[in-house]
Amino acid sequence: MIDKLPNDVIYYMLNRININPISFLMLRNINKQYRKIIYSIKGLYSERIEYEKEINSICLKKEVPCFDFKWLLENQTYFSLNSIKNLIQAGRYDVIKEGIRYEHFFKVLFNRFYIHTDIADNIFTFTESRDPVIIAGIHNRVNIINLLLEKSNSNDNIIGLLDISIKYNYKKLFSYLIVYKYNFIKNNIQDRIINILFRIANCEDIFFYLIQTDKIVVTIKILNAFISQGYNDIFKFCYHKKYKEEKQLIIQCIESNNKEILNYLFSEDRFMTQLLDFNELFFRSKKSKTKEFISTIIDNHIHMINFDSPLIKYCLSNSIDDNQIIQLINKGYKYTLEDMGIVLSMKKIQLLEVMCKKYLE
Repeated sequence: MIDKLPNDVIYYMLNRININPISFLMLRNINKQYRKIIYSIKGLYSERIEYEKEINSICLKKEVPCFDFKWLLENQTYFSLNSIKNLIQAGRYDVIKEGIRYEHFFKVLFNRFYIHTDIADNIFTFTESRDPVIIAGIHNRVNIINLLLEKSNSNDNIIGLLDISIKYNYKKLFSYLIVYKYNFIKNNIQDRIINILFRIANCEDIFFYLIQTDKIVVTIKILNAFISQGYNDIFKFCYHKKYKEEKQLIIQCIESNNKEILNYLFSEDRFMTQLLDFNELFFRSKKSKTKEFISTIIDNHIHMINFDSPLIKYCLSNSIDDNQIIQLINKGYKYTLEDMGIVLSMKKIQLLEVMCKKYLE
């Protein structure tokens, strides 16, 4: 019988129901007649009445269609800051874009009392802000950030977004800022470059853009960071022979096991090797050496390694090929009884025979 009631009767019944907006909206599921009537209702609630618990819950649900939120907005349902936070967290760009059209929603969204009032100065102690733009940054919602910045006509929180992109490794957000908001971060980005390099993963393409468009100045620290991160192409792009006496670059290659850049620097007169005690730098480093890096030294730069250095020990601890070690022994590189004991424990008989023969000579 309920699906045969006249519309006037249904309107009368609905006007006397005192329930929260979400429960009221759910009545649309009774039948098509109720759906049509309920969606036609506007101005049902007073925006001064809050149903925060119910509204907060629905704002976190990505599957709720935008036209349901439109109904809530047209019926003056109050959206608190917490509700808007949940919309941002859920990535509801569509709902926020719709909500901005309504004065009561707009006022909460762009309330100046909480915008940029609690942004931390240090990216490592950054705490959550009440500013919707910063909240969108924390959740990496770049499309929502762009929408809010366009509608607010304010860029006071751009530095906060920059720090968020660095702290949380948000490459997409960082890219957005340097492309569309560079004028607001240009005085701050150079001081943050090293943090950016070590915290934002796979950002070599971004640095090509920054350097080619003269947005940052390349320094020795930046070149060292390129070596450490394995950004070899951009290092070669930026390197100039004015750095050929900067031994810190060689040290960084050793520390990072970056054989490609080491070979690059030691070729075509790019580095003044005569001013460099490579043997001392190589063995002074406490960082572990990879098998590939040691092999590169043996194959390409062995002339810079002293015969009385612990090269054989390094080879043994890094599983360098026995034939390669034998070649080093035959060239005169020194080893100790301890090294021979290691070879014995590894049951490398052929290598041990060569070591014993050379040791007795």
